[in-house]
Amino acid sequence: MEKKKGFFGRISDKVGAKLKTLNTNTVGWIILATIGLIAVGVFLVMISGLIDVVRDQTPGEIPGILISFVLGMAFLFGLGAMIFHMMKTLNEELRFKTDYSVEKFQELRIAAGKGSGSSAEEDQKCIELLDQMVDSWTDVETENGQNMHYPKNMKEIVKARKLLVQVIAVAPTDRAIVDRFVNYAQIVKEKTDRQFDGSGLLLGLSAIMSLGVIIMGIVGVSGGGGIGALIGTLLVAFILWGIPCGIYFLACRTPGFMLEFRKDKKPSRFKLVNAVIAIVFGAGLAGLAANTGGNTKWYTVFSDGRRERDYGMEMNSMMMSLAIKGFLVFCVLMILFFISLSVVLWAFINYLRNYVIFK
Repeated sequence: MEKKKGFFGRISDKVGAKLKTLNTNTVGWIILATIGLIAVGVFLVMISGLIDVVRDQTPGEIPGILISFVLGMAFLFGLGAMIFHMMKTLNEELRFKTDYSVEKFQELRIAAGKGSGSSAEEDQKCIELLDQMVDSWTDVETENGQNMHYPKNMKEIVKARKLLVQVIAVAPTDRAIVDRFVNYAQIVKEKTDRQFDGSGLLLGLSAIMSLGVIIMGIVGVSGGGGIGALIGTLLVAFILWGIPCGIYFLACRTPGFMLEFRKDKKPSRFKLVNAVIAIVFGAGLAGLAANTGGNTKWYTVFSDGRRERDYGMEMNSMMMSLAIKGFLVFCVLMILFFISLSVVLWAFINYLRNYVIFK
């Protein structure tokens, strides 16, 4: 019997389901465009800084400005290269098609100036290519004792793609070969189709923190802070959470063969993150609901047995209770704040796992 998920688990699943409908190219181009704008801004700030330094005749500060500029641009370049690599990988996988048939191969042959039907030598070459591909796959024993071959890692999948492309170049028209090709191509496609496998709860927390910062900016404008305060808070929210969350979404697009491997892996990679968020949030709620003495009634007892309500002591007790709960809320918010900032770390880790080392 499947274990019923808790409140935070259901929220994480709902956020994850929404993310699956997002277009990866759209997200990637938005992030790249934003990084490009930031790079332009950094360049303009550096030029302005150099002009001020020259005007003030303090050339000793020039090396520091140049070093800061180089480091900042290197970081932005590395970030952009990482995003571009993820988008390139995703697009290459999307371009791999499996909708081939005898008729389509015949059209390809005619367009290439070949005959409409493949020769016996061409058919034999395709058979050898498909056999070579299957022999390189991992054996998986089924329940009935038969051994089925499936690719279990990216090395096997990359080799399979290359061999399938060679078969496409030959364009066989033998129906049995074509059916076999389509079956294997669909297996490769299924093993490389990606799904979001990250923590929806972490993204939800980041969104809440970002919204909180934006609300602070709006309050600042209404309080006379000017439109600059709002623009500043929007920029901070986008840099601290918007861009990292977009990168995290791309980085957590996990190939099918890795999802199968992780399905039986316990505990989940993100169970710890979700559990920490739930524990911290739950501790905050429990602390607010706890009795810290704020409702205690105080009395002054005299020597003759009389009692009088001590409202001063009760006020002090209530203020102390509010101070304790306020400090608890502050600590919880700070912990959640730092957890939300960790999305950029998780994004880099998942990029390495899902796009580089495939582990």
